[in-house]
Amino acid sequence: MTEQEIQVLKTISVEGKHVNLRVASPSDAEFILELRLNPALNRFIGKTDPDVENQRNWIDASYEKTTEFHFIIEDKEGIPYGTIAIYDIDYEKGVAEWGRWILKTGSPAYFTIESNLLAFYVAFDMLGLKKLVGGANNENKKVVAFHKTYVTVTSIDKQHTWFEVEDANYKKYLKTFKDFHNIPF
Repeated sequence: MTEQEIQVLKTISVEGKHVNLRVASPSDAEFILELRLNPALNRFIGKTDPDVENQRNWIDASYEKTTEFHFIIEDKEGIPYGTIAIYDIDYEKGVAEWGRWILKTGSPAYFTIESNLLAFYVAFDMLGLKKLVGGANNENKKVVAFHKTYVTVTSIDKQHTWFEVEDANYKKYLKTFKDFHNIPF
């Protein structure tokens, strides 16, 4: 995939059955900080600079990188509910990380499944990747349990449980969770 093709992808939205993903823009900085600075949501994520202008600059810089896609998860009316990302993309090896996934409190449960499946759709069907890897803090029991229900656990260390999803398994997940999305399979 050429750099120009990747930059074109950064301008599109992915429409799901219940949620849409769109690439984050600097205007999303306040919403992202609201999520990342919320004590109920940030217990298991890294510290975040609370300065809105610094967040805007970070988003702007990441938009220019061909190895990062940061998405806003929105409902069908365009109301933002969370974030998810595909990053540290190695196109040569066909591997990337997925994570930076935060949904605001009170989000419908099916947003969880569909936002992940849409991120997988971007990674496997649009970017042509072969594998996604990620991890969750072991104390974040709900997220670890959720991931264990449908992705492969590759290792568990003192602090994290590490996962992977391969493109072949992604098609299986689409069938398993067919009521939660409208992605063709």
